[in-house]
Amino acid sequence: MPRPKGMHTESNANLFYLWAIVLAFFICGLVALNIALSSVSHAATRCVSPEFALTDLKSNFPTLKITPLKGDSAKRFMKAYNDELPKTKHKWTEQIVVHHDKAAKAVIFFFQNGCFVYKDTMNAEYVMKFMGVKKVNGTNV
Repeated sequence: MPRPKGMHTESNANLFYLWAIVLAFFICGLVALNIALSSVSHAATRCVSPEFALTDLKSNFPTLKITPLKGDSAKRFMKAYNDELPKTKHKWTEQIVVHHDKAAKAVIFFFQNGCFVYKDTMNAEYVMKFMGVKKVNGTNV
């Protein structure tokens, strides 16, 4: 391989080409990251409704317990959620609770004005209490 101007030895030329290749890969990585982030931000502007999320969750995770909360049950759940530490003042109007009897955690999807806004993972016992469930697998919660 010919040496670039000013490179007096073969090892300096090899080092120059190595850094050029590293720089090219770094720039390609930045471009890929930019494309990925722009597609995520574009996806975030789309509204995912509770109905769509519920259908998608049930079809992809048929063995999990999926409980949608609306109206008064959603308000009670949000009050209990907001009262937990750290205390919050969220006013999300609908939730979907996803859990499995043998799992220690539950996933809660929150919706406002018919669109997904937030997801949280919490201790399943707390979530069951928030939902007003008295027993899980025969055990008081």
